[in-house]
Amino acid sequence: MLDQPTALLATLTAVQPNVTVIYNPTSGRRRGRKLRQFVEAASFRGLGVVVQRTQGPGDAEKLAAQTTSDGWTDTLVVAGGDGTINEVINGLAGMAPPLLALLPLGTANVLAAEIGTANSPAALVDAHRCALRERMVDGLR
Repeated sequence: MLDQPTALLATLTAVQPNVTVIYNPTSGRRRGRKLRQFVEAASFRGLGVVVQRTQGPGDAEKLAAQTTSDGWTDTLVVAGGDGTINEVINGLAGMAPPLLALLPLGTANVLAAEIGTANSPAALVDAHRCALRERMVDGLR
């Protein structure tokens, strides 16, 4: 029989966490490069990534609700500004959401600045992996 640390290590190495990014292409200016850097860093670190682009007002809310109910997503990344974050939070209301991360791409990014969100895409991926490990460890306790 495997001891608990060995079982945890086996679980962490066997699981490929899945990330869904809700991306607002009209948020901020010329921020697509930051999104590409995030997707590349996440893929390089073994995460499955799907990017969902919003098409207009209210889309982020609908996408967040769909993403939460699909069962595939371990982490939901909001790639946009404060308005996009607001829509996503509204879409998650009343649900058990996956881990939530912010990739600030807006003009002001007030919420991201206030809570001290990682500014580089690679740092965000690493923070996500740490949070996912914490959640898995808590589940084994």
